[in-house]
Amino acid sequence: MAEGNLSAKGLKDVTADATAYLRDASEEARIFADRTRDLHDLYHVIAGYGRDEIGEICVLAFSYPQQRLRSYAVIAFFGALNFARRLSQHGIGATAIFSAVHQAYQNGKASSWLPGEDIESLLTHDIDILRRRLKISAPEKYLALIEGIRAKTTWRHGPIFSGQQLMPG
Repeated sequence: MAEGNLSAKGLKDVTADATAYLRDASEEARIFADRTRDLHDLYHVIAGYGRDEIGEICVLAFSYPQQRLRSYAVIAFFGALNFARRLSQHGIGATAIFSAVHQAYQNGKASSWLPGEDIESLLTHDIDILRRRLKISAPEKYLALIEGIRAKTTWRHGPIFSGQQLMPG
């Protein structure tokens, strides 16, 4: 949160327009929408994916078996395809990207059902203990991909954190 200059209020402000359709919805529907939004950011931390482009793609792939929103699977697939196209000019093959995304999906599928967990109460636990309890495996292929990208580009922290673009869009 500190590294990315993030706050819960900032997240709520950013998503206010996207959830405007819920103004007339029931309190339960608003709570569910807010929780789903907040889970996305918790998944980054709990599952070990950064806020870089491939980290976002992997969180969506991880989220798909958890929440069964087909849009997550579609966005993850086409995001990976686009990312693979962009990285091919740096000698990074699509196999590494799709492998990381597939592992994220498998990790989400194998883990406990996180929407049913009282994750907020678990946030005080050590992250490694929490991951074991929730059966969340390390994102080894994602981490290896990030190291490969760093070795072949000038990208060090991810374009969201550093303001650097990995390559032109």
